Amino acid sequence: MKENKMKKIQKILWVIITIGMIIIFLGISTNSIVITDNGGKMPVQYYVEFETNRHVSFTNMENVRFWYFSDIFKMPRWIFSIGDFLIVLGILIVLEGSIFNIIYNLRENKLKRKIKKMLK
Repeated sequence: MKENKMKKIQKILWVIITIGMIIIFLGISTNSIVITDNGGKMPVQYYVEFETNRHVSFTNMENVRFWYFSDIFKMPRWIFSIGDFLIVLGILIVLEGSIFNIIYNLRENKLKRKIKKMLK
């Protein structure tokens, strides 16, 4: 009974990690699509001057292909796209699933037994 519960929990954790990886892939894909179709640069909707003297200039969004995947969201010190958001979200999901998986394995002493077997 306990082994079935353990296997179900591990399957759920691996599904969570897989979903995170798929979200990362979608974020990378959306960024790649807009960069490829716009001459190798990510179009930016805003003009921003950072304290580091870096300038990010805006693009006339009328001529941009796939403008909805470009950098259209603005925070005080960060301009980002839907793809950037998906990449960060996916990384957080993968990290969360991985951490829970490690904690669960340590709790069940499986990892300790595997390490002992490897060291023999």
